[in-house]
Amino acid sequence: MIITRAKLIDLARREAEARAASGDVVSAYLDGSVAYGEPLLGGTADVDLVLIHAEVPDVDREMVPLSPDIHLDIVHHARERYAQPRGLRIDPWIGPAISGPVFLHDPQHFFEWAQAGDRGQFFRADHAV
Repeated sequence: MIITRAKLIDLARREAEARAASGDVVSAYLDGSVAYGEPLLGGTADVDLVLIHAEVPDVDREMVPLSPDIHLDIVHHARERYAQPRGLRIDPWIGPAISGPVFLHDPQHFFEWAQAGDRGQFFRADHAV
């Protein structure tokens, strides 16, 4: 089987939807090399998946192997972390990540709302840190 960026996105989407079926995942998106460019390095890849939970999640991060060479690197955030989207512009991790990710799951448009607040004037020079 040939691993492509599209296949990695599909695998991440399936994982996000399976987790969302529990009712706790509000939104999910991809960050990192799968979202922004060439994800494979020497036949290996990590898929940076962010799950936004309605409540505070039990874990902050987990690694889920998909094969010996490919794994999901899952970061868990609570919805409350995104409550003030304009403040996310200066967050060194979330600000750039939500500026242009790959959407995977957002049925209530929560992430789109947070992203709109983050991206508004995100690239202004005086907002750069």
